Amino acid sequence: MPKAVARRGQNFIAQAQAQAQAQAQAQQYIHCRYNNITSKLFGMICLLIIIGWLFSGLVISKWIKNELHLPLSKLVLTGKIHYTTYKDIQYAILSIRLPVTFISSNMNIIKHNIKILPWIKNVRVNKQRSDRLKINLVEFVPIVRWNMSRLIDADGISFSIPTNRLVKEKLPILYGPEQHEKEALVGYQMIIEVLKNSYLNRLMLKSTSITLNGSWKLIINNNIHINLGKYSIIERLERFIELYPELQHQAQIKKKHINYIDLRYHCGAAVSWIPVVKSIT
Repeated sequence: MPKAVARRGQNFIAQAQAQAQAQAQAQQYIHCRYNNITSKLFGMICLLIIIGWLFSGLVISKWIKNELHLPLSKLVLTGKIHYTTYKDIQYAILSIRLPVTFISSNMNIIKHNIKILPWIKNVRVNKQRSDRLKINLVEFVPIVRWNMSRLIDADGISFSIPTNRLVKEKLPILYGPEQHEKEALVGYQMIIEVLKNSYLNRLMLKSTSITLNGSWKLIINNNIHINLGKYSIIERLERFIELYPELQHQAQIKKKHINYIDLRYHCGAAVSWIPVVKSIT
């Protein structure tokens, strides 16, 4: 009798363990199914978001090109335009990614996108008719190149334009510390004014440089290097103007070229000479 009871107890325990294992497997299966369904649902949501984003971009682009009441073929650009192309303006408009109704009622967004172009000083945008957009551009006008990579206008504002659009520009070069464009331009303009008001008004400055401590150096169009130092710049420049005829006379006697003139003295100047290179015929 006790053996039969023990057997029944063992069978009961085995059945309980089997049921527990079956329930665990069922729960694991349900959990895996749930994860798979969740992953697929998340993937579908992401796909729908991407498709919606692409579709909205296409709708906006199509609206601008065809139905926006703003056909690009009827853009009218006015102003003194030297560097801006129609493609620049087209790209500025087509890059807008905002609701159609907002752009249609607010031309400022187009103005903003065009003014991002670094050489644009000011923009006016007018919608003359439902199919005609008039854009008036004011570009910065450079007077010197700044550190070879940028340009400066008469107000000392530095800006950039694409390198391939600078081919025809023959501008003097001004070198100096970044963020000191206006101070450098003031000194440059003073030097130019002194030269223009002298008998050397035909001399052109090829490059002008100012160091961080305020020391000035010039290269004029006959490749003479002039060191003015950092003090009494105008006084030293006037001394160069006074000495230049005599230095030219000495160059003829020596049959040499003037290479370098150092004016960092209370009077006179130190001069470096180079031999005249005879052309081979």
